[in-house]
This record gives sequence, structure tokens and C-alpha cells, in this order.
Amino acid sequence: MNRKKLDKIWQAIEASKRKRPKLADLEKLARMCGREKTAGGKHPMWISTCFPQLRAFPIPHHGGNPEASFTVRDSVLEYLEADALAFEEALNEIETQEGQGREIEKRNGDNNGSG
Repeated sequence: MNRKKLDKIWQAIEASKRKRPKLADLEKLARMCGREKTAGGKHPMWISTCFPQLRAFPIPHHGGNPEASFTVRDSVLEYLEADALAFEEALNEIETQEGQGREIEKRNGDNNGSG
């Protein structure tokens, strides 16, 4: 996951909030967030492969309607927002560590050159 992909996920989540998305669109967004479909009870469950601590959730298909109800949409988007936030935190941590690594390299380079 990188910043560009994460921005696309956030844009897709926001766009889905403004409309009644198709179930296939929600499933695509779940895949973008690193979720996989697994067998569940009544409905297949979507589990996070990147963050196992995040809860699995269903994307139910009722009555053959290709569009998600507002209740399903809101519920799924809530879980996907949690996924995006987890990615955001992980990326921030990585970027912070890389920044600290660059500072150390810079200091070591300055120390080696002045000796």
C-alpha cells in the first residue's frame, strides 16, 4: 500500500457515501483494502489479510438487487474506513521511520566527512 493507493481508497469511500453503490463496487473496494472473501454462515465474510485484528464483515446479497441498501452501504463503509485508517497509521509510521533513518544517515555522513 502506498499513499496514492490509499488516496484512491478514500476517494472511493467518499464517492460511495454520496450514492447507492452496487454490491460489486463495495466488494471491489473491500479487495482494494486488502480484504478476502471467505465462507461464512448465511453470507460470505470479508476478512482483512493485512490487519487480522480488524473485524470481518458480510456484504449480503438480498433479493437479486445489484445495488446495496443504504444500511448495508453504511455498515460496509464504516468497516472500510477503519481499514483505510489502519493503512494511514501504518504508512505514517513507515514514513516517520524512513525520515528518522534519513536524518541518521545525514548526520553520519556529516560526521564522516568532517573527520
